[in-house]
Amino acid sequence: MAAPHVSGVAALILSRYPNISLPQLRSQILGTTVPVPALQAKTVTGGRVNAFNALNASADGRLELLVNPPAASELLAGSTVQLTVRVTDLTAVTNATVTGSIQGSTNLVFSNIGTGPDTTGNDSVYSAFLSVPAFTNAVALNLSVSAPGKLSTNSSVNYSIVAPPLNDDFAKRAVITGSNIVVTGSNVGATRQPGEPNHAGDIGGKSVWWSWTASSSGTVVLTTLGSDFDTLLAIYIGSSVSNLVQVASNDDADLNSLGVPSVSSFATFDAVEGSTYQIAVDGFAGLSGGIRLTLGLIGQQTAPLNNQFQNRFALIGSSIVRDAADTNAGATKEASEPDHAGNLGGKSVWYSWIAPFNGQATVTTSGSNFDTLLGVYVGSLVDALTEVVSSDDDASGGTTSRATFQAVAGVQYQCQLAGQTSQQFAGSDHPPTST
Repeated sequence: MAAPHVSGVAALILSRYPNISLPQLRSQILGTTVPVPALQAKTVTGGRVNAFNALNASADGRLELLVNPPAASELLAGSTVQLTVRVTDLTAVTNATVTGSIQGSTNLVFSNIGTGPDTTGNDSVYSAFLSVPAFTNAVALNLSVSAPGKLSTNSSVNYSIVAPPLNDDFAKRAVITGSNIVVTGSNVGATRQPGEPNHAGDIGGKSVWWSWTASSSGTVVLTTLGSDFDTLLAIYIGSSVSNLVQVASNDDADLNSLGVPSVSSFATFDAVEGSTYQIAVDGFAGLSGGIRLTLGLIGQQTAPLNNQFQNRFALIGSSIVRDAADTNAGATKEASEPDHAGNLGGKSVWYSWIAPFNGQATVTTSGSNFDTLLGVYVGSLVDALTEVVSSDDDASGGTTSRATFQAVAGVQYQCQLAGQTSQQFAGSDHPPTST
């Protein structure tokens, strides 16, 4: 019953003193309790809350500060940020003097006159513009606040500084070439440009850009699988951010049956040889993090995206099925790649899976339309793999491969699928499922 009583007293105080700071509110509740002998040395105050005392407490002369952006916020390098300091002593303090300093920079004088950068004059909020340094990763804002009849106070607020990505602006988009590409990047510190469209229907706010010119006509597959945040993906044609025409877009890929997390984006479109396409990756609701962008031109039977061991697809979960989206048509065998299930093979594709449990895992290629080879390994390099289990034909003697092994939670397994004597398929495969 303590929580609703304290919450009720806090609500009463806030209704009477709407500008009270959180530290002052806490102090007012704790400092006006009624002593209770049975609570001595058992609670912080040794007493019980008293609404009358809390509502009728007087200012103590100690200035309370509320700074925005708050401590530990990220500031964009080279930008101009509005800083505000709310000054209270139970009630609003409108006659304070607020100054700030940053090492190596001009001192800041906070105003309360209702003109830029201040919004409303003669209130308790004091404002200043801060020019964020461009060549450091952290900054400390030292504040000094005084007011007639009050105790002066000093405070230090630490911020981290992030540099915008090189391809933050459309005009500085990164150029990528080729027909099967994996690029990495980040949208941490990125911004949204004036006139920029909403990508995949979400306002986003942290977009980065790439530009790609099709070397031949065909179907293009783009995915952000492997990025570490909820992405937005959009593809356009156009030469400036103001005249873009959308070609394709996606927020969350509806590919859960294929083992693709819903926060990844997946889009396809028909590319025309010689045409240039602008690719934007943004964060849903302004999220940011590391980006992995994969582009494949599959119309000309080029090698699959996961043909190379280093570009293997990440499978997530404990019960996974990949279906007709996958193929080993056009795949090759790497020079240092082992023979899988004792067969030379020659058209292998790769997957990785981190076991989420300890126990038996089963991998099968049931449903594929050719004679498969299956291998499960541990190791991080294609020329240094240790086989866990492999299979050519399952117990029925058919062309399907099936392998079972004891998985260890947290261990990453590398799963390979190939065709016996270089057979290839354009249909489906199923690595791995687990039980």
